[in-house]
Amino acid sequence: MLSDQTRDTGSKPLGVTSPLFCTPARAWRSLIGSVLRITAVSMTLAGLASASNEGELMSQYFVAVKVPASVRKDLAQVQFETPSDEKSPDIRWSRPDQYHLTLLFIGPRPPGTLESLSRSLSAVAQSHGTFSLDLTGLGSFPFSERVDSSPRVLWAGVHGDVEDLHLLMKDLGKSLAIRQDFPLAPHVTLARARAPEDGSGFVACIESAHGKRFGTWAVRDFVLLESTGGEYLERGRFRLADSQAPPGPTAESPGKISQE
Repeated sequence: MLSDQTRDTGSKPLGVTSPLFCTPARAWRSLIGSVLRITAVSMTLAGLASASNEGELMSQYFVAVKVPASVRKDLAQVQFETPSDEKSPDIRWSRPDQYHLTLLFIGPRPPGTLESLSRSLSAVAQSHGTFSLDLTGLGSFPFSERVDSSPRVLWAGVHGDVEDLHLLMKDLGKSLAIRQDFPLAPHVTLARARAPEDGSGFVACIESAHGKRFGTWAVRDFVLLESTGGEYLERGRFRLADSQAPPGPTAESPGKISQE
């Protein structure tokens, strides 16, 4: 029951805040404010959901030179020649069919941009000629002069026409407006350690392969790879200007390279 004070003055009971006891104008203001707040929250959630969905649809892309089978055979022996007592279960060795030299990491791209991406890469390929590379010796990251250091990454060193290689990398980045820092040493990754102490066996590998030459090949093309669903998918192969094959992307079916 309303108090006498309420009946006499028409004021709302103490502690009652319901809009039903507000003046019509105040009630409308309260209602409109609530609607605006709910709308703002809904729009924010919708935006986050949309961004999340787009992120899920976008794959990671990068450009690389694939190591030919003739060179992969000798390179793969590094793993098998590593003494068993130097091996660790926490070492992830790359599969031979994964061996590649990364030229440019593109990153995520939304669906539907593959065609324009291929056109840009094709134009770069036609402005560069064939050059020669060879893989000699092993190295590691991070660099260290300590013999007892524990590296995290084991790689094969890339030599040969490195100047031509860097020029190609530079033009690829320029064509796609991607700034990239050149690696301290061009390389093909062979293995990764999950933790610094797991890579202690890499030191023995590096010493045993000092100056060892794994093979030479003529670089006549590069590929666009998509990283998605635990595997690398070849999305285009681009011939260099003076290669014997017709210029531009080849009509080969996309290849597939399983990741670890």
